[in-house]
Amino acid sequence: MALGAKTSFLFRHVAYALLFTLLAAGSHMDVAYLQGVQRPVLLSTFLADHWLLPHISDQTCDSIVLFLRKCAHLTEYAVLALLFWRAMRKPVRRDPRPWSPRLAILSIIIVMLYAATDEIHQSFVPTRTAHFSDVVIDTTGGAAGIFALWLIGRWRKSW
Repeated sequence: MALGAKTSFLFRHVAYALLFTLLAAGSHMDVAYLQGVQRPVLLSTFLADHWLLPHISDQTCDSIVLFLRKCAHLTEYAVLALLFWRAMRKPVRRDPRPWSPRLAILSIIIVMLYAATDEIHQSFVPTRTAHFSDVVIDTTGGAAGIFALWLIGRWRKSW
């Protein structure tokens, strides 16, 4: 692969990571905004304004929103881990190379470092809070993405 092609290949993945950071960092993405947007959508769409579940409390609704937000983090970081793995492996059609645990672990470590820097960044944003548990959740999402990739590869007999 020529240097220009390598640069273009990595640029797409770095651009995704930057976009990921910018979307998370914007003032429009703070917790108050998300709760203000997600809660009415959740109540009106999933719970039908207490018609479907009339006795659900606001606390339960907030717990459901929190759960959905953490699931979104798991998914986002799974995609990020897959992109890092792909950038390092540079797969080709009908790739004959076996599974590389080294690349899988390296992808998860990069995701963990990215999650940690994201939490450090959040500690400086007045409307956000940084939690070690979020780093754990994000890293778990990355590991789940790599594990799913490995399972699919085994199922398809790619490695």
